Amino acid sequence: MALETYADIAAALSQSFERELFHQFNRTAAFAASLPARPAQDKTLSFDVEFTAGTAPDAVAEGSDVQESEFTTDKPVPASLNTGLYRTAFKMSDSEIKKARISGGSPDALVNILGDRMLTKAARLAQKINTDLWTGTGLGGGGDPAIVGIYGGAVAASGLYANINPATYPEWASTVLGNSGILRPLTVQLLDQAEEQLFIKCGRSPDLIWTGAAVRRAYSSLFTEVTRVVNDGMGTLNRNAGSGEMFYQGQPVRRDKDHPAAKMILGVSDFLKVEFLPPMDIPEEDVTKKMAQLQGTTGNPGAVVTATAIPYEITPLAKTGNSVKFMLSLELQLKITRRNAFVVIEDIAT
Repeated sequence: MALETYADIAAALSQSFERELFHQFNRTAAFAASLPARPAQDKTLSFDVEFTAGTAPDAVAEGSDVQESEFTTDKPVPASLNTGLYRTAFKMSDSEIKKARISGGSPDALVNILGDRMLTKAARLAQKINTDLWTGTGLGGGGDPAIVGIYGGAVAASGLYANINPATYPEWASTVLGNSGILRPLTVQLLDQAEEQLFIKCGRSPDLIWTGAAVRRAYSSLFTEVTRVVNDGMGTLNRNAGSGEMFYQGQPVRRDKDHPAAKMILGVSDFLKVEFLPPMDIPEEDVTKKMAQLQGTTGNPGAVVTATAIPYEITPLAKTGNSVKFMLSLELQLKITRRNAFVVIEDIAT
């Protein structure tokens, strides 16, 4: 009789898995999680901006009459943005759901297969929106309205944004510090130049600094590495280098994996937000309350509700066979109300 081995009985043995399902994707949405979000007040996300117009004030002769040209008013101009509708969908067979429920030893997320699919699909939707907040051009892959992202036209030295042309109103232009496509090192002098341009144009200092992981690493290399040794001669020798956070003029230099390479943005957060159309099944006055519940609380009643707490719509679709179908959707837009309050640094070597 041949010696029996594990291989002979392996297929007949039961299999038990860990209770957790280990997702391998990285769908963090750091930028979206930092942006304040609020329900839209109208269908076109309209707002007014004001530009300098008319004759500038000047010294005049004593006793002179006021000339007609002196009666001037700064010009208010209407701005508007379209929302972009984003969606993702999935379906599951009836058999898939029933078998998952009775599968002993399976991860909890597979047993609760509907909940897991909604969670992962919502994360994928947030990932797409986070990417478009940086690089969206205002048009999706099929030519439909989408987010106008930071580097897709929202923050630029030229070109229309919110239907206003900086060629007509120069104050509507952002500052872009490029190097003609030639990469150059990030320096403190370059950062100081960006901060200077921001102050000259809008009179504020930046409280928002974002970049990608590689440029943030390049920023950290601006500082001399210090290895500190703390040892009393009795215990383990510990060596520490680096810093948990990076700052420029007191503001954290933050990173996002979806941020495009070789760029950095400095700006004023007061003029940057996300607006969205509230879901149909939630009364408008309850939306912000539900967003706070989704986001959680830090015990601070003034905490900002951010874009990752926007409630998406879950729509069951018509059942046409032995499967159930769902759609998750969200309609929103990035809204910048003062374009000259942002400076972009381009062509940064890493």
